[in-house]
Amino acid sequence: MVEEGGVLSIGWFFRDEAWERAHVSMLGKGGLIKLSSGQFSIAAESNSAEDNSTGLIEWINRNGELLKHFELKQSLGKLVYFTGEINLQVDVSDKNDWFDLHCIACFDDIRIPFAQLKEHILNGRREYVLPDGRIAVLPSVWFSRFDEMFRFGKVSSNSIRLQNTHFRVKELAENGSFSEVKTGERLLSVDLPPSLNATLRPYQENGFRWLAYLQENGFGGCLADDMRLGKTLQTITLLLYLYVDKSETDGGSML
Repeated sequence: MVEEGGVLSIGWFFRDEAWERAHVSMLGKGGLIKLSSGQFSIAAESNSAEDNSTGLIEWINRNGELLKHFELKQSLGKLVYFTGEINLQVDVSDKNDWFDLHCIACFDDIRIPFAQLKEHILNGRREYVLPDGRIAVLPSVWFSRFDEMFRFGKVSSNSIRLQNTHFRVKELAENGSFSEVKTGERLLSVDLPPSLNATLRPYQENGFRWLAYLQENGFGGCLADDMRLGKTLQTITLLLYLYVDKSETDGGSML
C-alpha cells in the first residue's frame, strides 16, 4: 500500500517460485544449510562463535562467483572484513641441495609475500590486517599445509628455502604417499624384475620394494639386516629393476 497525494493505492507482488527454487538450490550446492524460509547458514565447524564467524568469511572468500549478484553488507562497527578472492602464487627455484619458494598471497589486487605470514601460520592466528586496514581471514588449509614448511625452512623477507629432503617429505605427505606405504599399498605395487634369476624370501621382497620406493621418490636408504640375510641379493634386485628392466641410464649407484 502506497500513499501519494492523499490517495492510497494498493499493489500486488507475485512470487516467482521457479526463480526462488533455482536460487535456493544454488545456495545449497554452494555448501549452505537452509535454516528457515529465506535464511541460510554454513555448517557449524565447532561450538565456538569465533570459529564459525571466520568460517563464514572464508566461505564468502571461496564463493565469489556464486555471490557476484548479491550485495554484502557488514555491520561490525569499525571492523571491515576482506570478502574478495584469496589465492596463493608459488614459484619454485630448484638448486643443487635446496629449493627456494617464492610465494605471494593475493587478496584481490593486494599482494603480500607469504613469508610475512609466518607468525600467523605457526601460531594459528587466522585474522591478518591488510595494508588498507581490512581484516583478511587466512584460509584454514594454509595452516595444515604450510606449518612444517615454516618450521623446517629458512625464511627471508620474500622467500622460503627448504632442503631437498624437507621438500620431498612435504610433497609426499601432501599427496598421500606416506599413508600408502603404511598400509602396504604402495610397496605391493612394485613387481620383481623379470630378469632376476633368483628366489627371494618374503622379507627380501619387502626390502627390495622399500628400496625401490625410496629411489622413485628421491630418497637414499640402507639395509640394516643381520649378516647372511640377503642384503646383497636385495641390492642386486634393485639394480636390475632400475638399470635393466627400467633401462635407466642417468647417474650411477654406490654400493
